[in-house]
Order: sequence, then structure tokens, then C-alpha cells
Amino acid sequence: MYLKLIFLVLFASCSFNSETENKKSKPKIETLSSEQLELLDSDGDLINDKVEIENGLDRFIANYPKLKVNFLQDYSIEAFFHDGSKYFIDTKVGRDNPAFKYSVGDLLARDLVRNKAASAGRFSNVSWANFKNNDYTMIKYPRIDQSFFHNSVHNFKKYKVQELEQVNIQVDNSIKLTENKLYTSIENLEIGFYYYSYSKEKLVEVHSETLKRTFLVGSRENFTINISKIPKELLLDNYLRKGEFLISKIKDFEIPELKIKYTQLMKSIKAKAMPVYTMTPFGTTLNYVSIASKGNRFTDILSKVFS
Repeated sequence: MYLKLIFLVLFASCSFNSETENKKSKPKIETLSSEQLELLDSDGDLINDKVEIENGLDRFIANYPKLKVNFLQDYSIEAFFHDGSKYFIDTKVGRDNPAFKYSVGDLLARDLVRNKAASAGRFSNVSWANFKNNDYTMIKYPRIDQSFFHNSVHNFKKYKVQELEQVNIQVDNSIKLTENKLYTSIENLEIGFYYYSYSKEKLVEVHSETLKRTFLVGSRENFTINISKIPKELLLDNYLRKGEFLISKIKDFEIPELKIKYTQLMKSIKAKAMPVYTMTPFGTTLNYVSIASKGNRFTDILSKVFS
């Protein structure tokens, strides 16, 4: 009983001292007037700090239209040969099989975060950072169902690769403008499609298309893209050998509330803020956090994200 009391007293005293020290170490926060806040745009999102505070937003985290884009695992591939024969893949047929594993594509950054977290997790009590310019908006196609993939490879063996003439693809996609306090819609979405060329060691664009329509906030919409005359390498090497497929990227769109394009807004944001991609059990988020002219500590950046 005495030992328990001593432990509680020590714990309480340590907590008290720690709180006292924290209070002493906290820097004084400069109070700005309403007029001063109106002239500031701390995070570069073209919305002054006063408006952000009035809307209950953090003036140090950029606000921009966030899109949730997914590949749906519904696609078809048509390969035409010189002798008139045709090789055809259609996952809609595959989904009739109860064993078919349906999934959606997600951000390439998810894999990047997992890999980095796994490598850092091997060493306890170690913090490090390596800053790189990555494109966090690219969406990879979902992992192809293994059973369906093996059947596709087996069926292709009866065709002569050297007689392959043309390859066409049709893919289904999904997009949603996430709920927010500032933006109600976007227009004229331009989306690009790529694959990684192992022979060229770089991403190669195979198609770009602008969807001349309005996407409303909170409403998920599906759309189909047809891509003709794609490089044969995508089918023969990426798909049939490695089980890889397409990568998509949002290239641009119009923002009615600001009367500018997404690329213009992001140029302004990136001049004042840095991207911070976080992955938790509750989901993944990409925030652009403003950086002071003299720089910020890594812990300061994280406190802005999780405050």
C-alpha cells in the first residue's frame, strides 16, 4: 500500500513539473488584428487568414478541392492481330465468379508510406527525415485478381506475339469531391493515364482526356475512359508478365469559387507550404502545411497537422 502511494506521489509530481516546464517553454503567440489577418494568406491557398478563421479552418493548412479518385476493377482489353484474330479480357465477366477478388485502386503514396514506416520501425527511438518531391496525386490500378490473371496469361499463349497489331483498353473510374466548407463543385476535369516503362525506366503517358462536366461536392460519380492504340509493352510486359496495369493522375480542373484552375492554386500553395502525407487506421490524408520563412522543426509541422 505504501509503495503504491509513493508511486502515485512521484507520478503526480513529475506530471506537475512537466506541465510547469511546458508552460514556461511555450512561445508567446502574436495576436493579430482583423485587418492584419485580412491581408495575410499564410498557406498560399488564395483565401485570406480572416476568412479561414471565420469558417473554422486552420490558417496554416492550405484549403483546396480534394478529390477522391479510384480505379474500379472493371476494365476490358482488346488485342488485334495481323491474321484477324482477337484476344479479349473483360473483368466484368470475371466478377461473375464468386472467387473473384474485387478491389479499387488507391494512391501510390500509400505504398510509399508503408515501405518507409516499415524501414523506420526496425529501429526504436530513432527519428529521421528525407525530403523528396513526390507526386502524391497518382492513383495506381488495383492488384489484378491472381486467378483471373493466370487464366489471362494462359489464354494469351496461343497467340503469336510478333503478329500483335493494336491494343485498346476501356477502364471504369470513380471520382468524388470530398465534403468541405469552401468548394461546392469543380468543372472540366482533365485526367491522364500512364504506365511505367521498364525499358525506358520512366512513366509514359498513354492518354489524356478532359471530362466536360460538373462534379458536385459529396457526390460520387463513375465514368468510363476508352484508350486506343496503347504501346504493346503495356500489355506484353507490364500486364502479362508483372501483373501491373495503369496509373492515373488528375492533371487539372476549374474551380468556380476562385475562378482559376487547380494548377494555378497549387502553384501558389506550394510556394508557401510543404506536403505532409499521413496514413492512420482511419484513412489517409494529404495536407499542405505552411512553413515559416526561417523554417520549422519537424515536430512543429506535425503539431499543425494533428492540432
